[in-house]
Amino acid sequence: MSTLKKEQKNQVLDNEIYYADSNLFIYATINNEIIGKKAREIIAKVKRGNIKLFTSVLTIDEFLWRIKKEFGREDAANAAQIFFILK
Repeated sequence: MSTLKKEQKNQVLDNEIYYADSNLFIYATINNEIIGKKAREIIAKVKRGNIKLFTSVLTIDEFLWRIKKEFGREDAANAAQIFFILK
């Protein structure tokens, strides 16, 4: 990982490695405003291989708990399947 310069703080740069908090996945799933769109753009960059993310088991737990709370158990199970195929 590199140290970001002041003008880069709000940008997601290609070929960098970032920590993905649960909010990235939560916003991408349930937020249709600007923040949700930005989260989906970041995940699309991950899918294309432009950026790499790492996360923790707690992130997965928080994400799935929130999806279960908002939408129910079946949607949380589907979200888990999608989550684990991200490379």
